[in-house]
Amino acid sequence: MLSTSDCTEQQTLWERYNAAVVSYWEMVAAMERVSTPSEFVNAYERAEDVRLLFARALTDLSNHLQRHGCGLMEEAAAR
Repeated sequence: MLSTSDCTEQQTLWERYNAAVVSYWEMVAAMERVSTPSEFVNAYERAEDVRLLFARALTDLSNHLQRHGCGLMEEAAAR
């Protein structure tokens, strides 16, 4: 079992997750700036695409943590 800092796959998955979170928030903010119904539909569709990427990134990270067990040592030590 590797620690969080030693698992490059986990680091990559965290980076992908964080980038997806930022992109999703940017898309949500963009929806607030639309002025026509068609702009809203376009912004909503882009936000939904990014939301799906976010959900996939979260699932991939969670699956990795469960399967690989890395990072659990730090969590146990923090208790």
